[in-house]
Amino acid sequence: HLSIRRQRQMCIRDSERLARTNSLPPLDLELRPSGRATKESALIEFERIKALVSHDEQNWELWFRLGECYDASGDRKLARKAIRKAIKLANDSKAL
Repeated sequence: HLSIRRQRQMCIRDSERLARTNSLPPLDLELRPSGRATKESALIEFERIKALVSHDEQNWELWFRLGECYDASGDRKLARKAIRKAIKLANDSKAL
């Protein structure tokens, strides 16, 4: 059984690999001077990606982008959950 630390390391490694291989265009976010997305732009992208995911629930790239949307919106818990789902789907499809 893997430790929590080892699981976290593997998740980070896998998510970095998915970020490099994702063929979808990056999110269209308006950024504040701090580098964080504005709430309005994050919400618009979230709704767009959420609609795409609902039409293609087995697409790991869309789940990865959904995780990025959650992160941009400040919801880290749901961001991690969506990224884990993307990793699982990518593993199932042999993308990793």
